[in-house]
Amino acid sequence: MSAERPDRISGIALVLPDDAAADLLHPPRHFSLDAGAVSRGALAGLPEVARALAEGAGPWIVVAGRDLGAGSSRETTLYALRDRGIVAAVADSAGRIFTRNAWNLGLPVVEVPGARLGVRTGDPVVLDLPRGALLLPSGEEVPGTPPDPYWLAVYRHGGLLDFAEAMGRLPGAR
Repeated sequence: MSAERPDRISGIALVLPDDAAADLLHPPRHFSLDAGAVSRGALAGLPEVARALAEGAGPWIVVAGRDLGAGSSRETTLYALRDRGIVAAVADSAGRIFTRNAWNLGLPVVEVPGARLGVRTGDPVVLDLPRGALLLPSGEEVPGTPPDPYWLAVYRHGGLLDFAEAMGRLPGAR
């Protein structure tokens, strides 16, 4: 089991547009059994954002508009994002399955409507996870929807498998 993770997540904003569907976040042509190839496909469907990701150092917090990750249930997308240093995402709204897969992998996705309006790629931001609020460089706080306590516990343990192991819920676990 990994050490408990912080409730305040600091990172560099990586701003995405509305309708950043899973196929843009990680296009199918980047599927592979090679983890490096999968990782290199992160954000390949959004070339300007992918360039910022490649040129900067994370950790990154995705700040998106409507329908982040909609259209697919592939976990590969989340593995690629996580492997490239993305530690959290906030969006006006996000796809249900995308969100569930992200939390399962220990990557929080929180609905914070309007957060994108006060942020540019490269800005330092902080996600106050228990409150579901994004703190902007200006000192302004954009309120969102706090996550369910269950998902906070999953995140704090590093993902669903680590949480289940800690709770003694995996076959063979004591």
